[in-house]
Amino acid sequence: MRIFLLSLFFCFTMPVQAYSGFSDALRSQYQRKIECQLCHTAGQTYTPFGQDFARLYQGPAGLIRTLKALGELDSDGDGLTNHEELKTASDPSLPLLNKNPPHSR
Repeated sequence: MRIFLLSLFFCFTMPVQAYSGFSDALRSQYQRKIECQLCHTAGQTYTPFGQDFARLYQGPAGLIRTLKALGELDSDGDGLTNHEELKTASDPSLPLLNKNPPHSR
């Protein structure tokens, strides 16, 4: 019983961080901090950028193709491609008039 309780303690008190191959690839390609909020909202939904990624992603073997295709899109419809925005530490899910991304500081 004591071991079980200790296990529960560690399960619920250890910090949880998830890193996907996608975020690692973006970090490497753009040499910037990439956080979960780039694709995920506080709920169970995706940002416009995350929606585009989910639509394009075909598994780990196609990650490079997915990143290339995703970079060519304009997920927030502000006239700049996702590649241009990521390269300048802008947020590809926020239109140009609303650029103050919390995850690129």
